[in-house]
Amino acid sequence: MNFGLGQINVPQGVLVVNGIAQRTVNAINTQFFEPSRSTRAVGNTLVGHERSQGYLSLHSYLNRATDTITPEPEPDIDVDLEQGFWDFTKQENTIAAYDAFIKRFPNGRYATVARTTLTKMRADASISPAELAERALNLSRDEKQDIQRALTVLGHDTRGVDGLFGPASCRSIKAWQANNQRRAHGFLNGGQVRTILEQGANRRRVLTEEAKRKRAELDAQDRAFWRATGMSGQEYDLRVYLNKYPDGLFAQSAQVSLDRIVAEKSRKTINATEVSVWRAAVNQNTVASYRNYLRQYQRGTFSGEAKSRIQKLSIQDANREKNAEALRVEKSMNFNKVMWLVVERHLANSGINTGKVDGVVDQSTRKALRQFQKVNDLPATWFMSPNTLSRVFIR
Repeated sequence: MNFGLGQINVPQGVLVVNGIAQRTVNAINTQFFEPSRSTRAVGNTLVGHERSQGYLSLHSYLNRATDTITPEPEPDIDVDLEQGFWDFTKQENTIAAYDAFIKRFPNGRYATVARTTLTKMRADASISPAELAERALNLSRDEKQDIQRALTVLGHDTRGVDGLFGPASCRSIKAWQANNQRRAHGFLNGGQVRTILEQGANRRRVLTEEAKRKRAELDAQDRAFWRATGMSGQEYDLRVYLNKYPDGLFAQSAQVSLDRIVAEKSRKTINATEVSVWRAAVNQNTVASYRNYLRQYQRGTFSGEAKSRIQKLSIQDANREKNAEALRVEKSMNFNKVMWLVVERHLANSGINTGKVDGVVDQSTRKALRQFQKVNDLPATWFMSPNTLSRVFIR
């Protein structure tokens, strides 16, 4: 009886062991894998139901495979891991990316740059798109002054034309935006800047024409009243004119004439006591001092002048609080002599008598300023204000 595959034609270089299955397996497992025995030596010893056929060599051995395979060591490659992460972070350019990079490389060579960039990005993230849009305009100080001047002419008080967009300017911008059906957030874009400047220019032209018309009308009325009153040179007529036009075209001439008349009265008055009381009143120049004169000389030589001065001083007292606030506003504008000189030149060029154009603020300057304010429908305070300054520089 034959067991296994029987006699077979085995190719060269191939070893076949066959027989009863389990016995063949045991023979292979116990004999062929002995480290010191060749395949031929083992094959020649097989007897019974197992046998070997084919290639039997004294120089071939069978070894058992091990359960684990030792991997070959990986080559030592220099990888710049931080550079890779940094390149990716810059490409992403987000707060999350820079934050993740810093956490992974807190002491890396790009850590400082990453932190600086992250701080700026977080700060920018808190800025509204409207503010970013205004910043992108990169407005110069002169451009901001033009905007402030235009806003002021349009009726929005920026509290000065200094080229700095502070709280007052922001409020003015908001008011303009609200009046022009824009979202009122207080920041400008390019289109709004152009619109404000165009509206300001148009308004200036209108105001200039209105001022010229009103100036011509007021001057005509002033001259007509002067011809009917002060031109006569009489004391009463002069006082009537000055009462109506204290800053009029002929006010200075009328006052000079009055002063001459009063001085002449002083020389001609034979009552030395009255003259002494009058001079004391003039030296004190108060409502009380002139009233004291009138109590003693109700129909005296200087009673008309005393009443006129009481009226002027009473008006000044009544306006003292308003004048104090107007003066405070003027001082807050930090005007210097050069700036006043420029203002005086502008007023003089517009036909207003400012007296000597020297940058010194005297009574003539105040009168000229008040006259300008009246012509331009501004509060006649005698003092400079942002609105007044804006109108002075209308061009």
